[in-house]
Amino acid sequence: MIKCIVDGRLNKLISSSRARVGNCLCCNMSTNELMFKLRFNDIYEIQTVNRVILEQNVQMSVIQYADGTIYYPIIMDGQVNQDVLDLIHKDMEWLSNRYGKATLAD
Repeated sequence: MIKCIVDGRLNKLISSSRARVGNCLCCNMSTNELMFKLRFNDIYEIQTVNRVILEQNVQMSVIQYADGTIYYPIIMDGQVNQDVLDLIHKDMEWLSNRYGKATLAD
């Protein structure tokens, strides 16, 4: 868990209803602990979960399929957050085309 906090990056624990075991282990969280935390939040079936993200403050953001979309800033502290780009299925080329290369370089 400390590595995730120090890195300051979002860590996807579940993506498309599938537990990302490697990411859980990176954060010193077993899949049993992940499932316990989901049950604690009244979620009993992983199939209803679109994604679970472990935030920098060690809180879990759970996004179920019926929830809609949660918005995260793409650029924070002057740095492009690649994890957010991955979540929205976009890349640096899309970002450059949308906001201009000069804006991203500043």
